[in-house]
Amino acid sequence: YCLGGDGVEITLDGSQSGIDYELFLDGESTGIIVAGTGSEITFGLLTDEGYYSATGSSANCEQNMTGQLQVTIDFPPLEPDTPEGPTSVCEEETSDYTTEEQDDADSFVWELNPSEAGTISGEGTEATVTWSSDFTGFAYVSVYGVNDCGDGNSSEELEVSVGAPNPVISGEEMVCDWSEEFYEVEENDGSTYTWTVTGGTINEGQGTYMILVAWSGEGNGTVTVEEETFDGCTGESETFEVVIDDCTDIFEGASISDVNIYPNPASHSVNVSYNITAGEQVNLHIFNTMGQVVYNSQFVATGSQQTKNIDINNLPKGLYIVSLNTKQGQVWKGKFEKTR
Repeated sequence: YCLGGDGVEITLDGSQSGIDYELFLDGESTGIIVAGTGSEITFGLLTDEGYYSATGSSANCEQNMTGQLQVTIDFPPLEPDTPEGPTSVCEEETSDYTTEEQDDADSFVWELNPSEAGTISGEGTEATVTWSSDFTGFAYVSVYGVNDCGDGNSSEELEVSVGAPNPVISGEEMVCDWSEEFYEVEENDGSTYTWTVTGGTINEGQGTYMILVAWSGEGNGTVTVEEETFDGCTGESETFEVVIDDCTDIFEGASISDVNIYPNPASHSVNVSYNITAGEQVNLHIFNTMGQVVYNSQFVATGSQQTKNIDINNLPKGLYIVSLNTKQGQVWKGKFEKTR
């Protein structure tokens, strides 16, 4: 009988009038004695597990009745393991999910939440999801077993990211002609990025989440990027509009001079020494050869020689690019080598 049920009714057929029938569990009396009627009798509903037998007795003798009955408790299926299958999919795809076979489950019921994410089908250890064309976000796949005693507990949910990526570009919308500016999107592990620029050229970072653009002469420019996830989903950003100004008045008197990087090569720290026009807002960036920013700092120049000491202990050995970039569009670039 199923856990939580009323138990098993134990009966004896062919009883005799004038005979008392006693029920035993694993050889011990249950204390249940029923008088024979000349037909089938019942000992009632029993819930204790074990082997039941009976004896019949009269005033003169006692005899074992034929056979015995084993009573066991059945349970709903155990909770299955978390389903296995793709955790990142594109819209309008189909993907397969599996769970381990269970001896206590006659079949399985698969669930997909939210339901608008797609449709899921399958009764065994395998299921197929057809993802909706208009759903993006996170969906959750789970499964539970079923047998004659009911439904088991649902497995832990498998989180699935559904839909194409949606990169959003950030960076300067107003730039000076012949200046360099950085543009970036959120970095996602395993994704590659293909950038397109008009009105300028990509100096560094193509293929990564961040690029350095060298703008050309006065006019308008654009930046777009297509992101492709590791499993082949693609999504393109909206066009990022840029105004390229000649900045004639702004550049008067602005300069970067006397820049030096030392020691070079370096192992633990590196110094960047510079003289930049007083009041200029300056960005100092360090890039690896993949175009990724590994250090950045912002400050206001004093108009005298300044030095920044930068800890590079956590950087792997290799070549690095240093960029000084003023708010008004002046740029200086140099490089150093990290030896260990």
